[in-house]
Amino acid sequence: PFYFAAMAFKREPIHDLKQAGVVVRKYCDYQERCHSDVVKRLRDMGLGQAACDELLGELIIEGSLNESRFALMYASGKCRIKGWGPYKITHALRQKQVDEGCITEALKPLMDEAFPMALQALMARRLRHVSSGESSSARKNNLWKYAYSYGYASDDIARAWALLKGG
Repeated sequence: PFYFAAMAFKREPIHDLKQAGVVVRKYCDYQERCHSDVVKRLRDMGLGQAACDELLGELIIEGSLNESRFALMYASGKCRIKGWGPYKITHALRQKQVDEGCITEALKPLMDEAFPMALQALMARRLRHVSSGESSSARKNNLWKYAYSYGYASDDIARAWALLKGG
């Protein structure tokens, strides 16, 4: 029988800088991208370092590529949709080689409201799935480990736990 294997589709190399510019502009217009994603895409097209740098400069100047805007959108999306905490988001942005200043600026607006709300929702959802037959300390440990794995600090987890127990 015929089996489908996971295949990575290799793009035809593009040697025309103008055509590569059109392709990468569409790529950036579809959603916010970081510099490393765009450089990887350009390298996959077969462009050299000088051509990549030239196109990257053009994209930055025309506003199609903005790393601080990417970091803000990435952080808010991961917090709202996936419930990630600041440490997990920071780690993911560092892996994408985003500047530390951009990471700090992206996390600032989320610190006061978004992260605490996401953490409480995460812990409340997890508490519903934890066996009620477990001891209270085992339930607490289970919740703490779960919240910690999502990138929250222990003092934030303690605050959310206190609110959850009190409410």
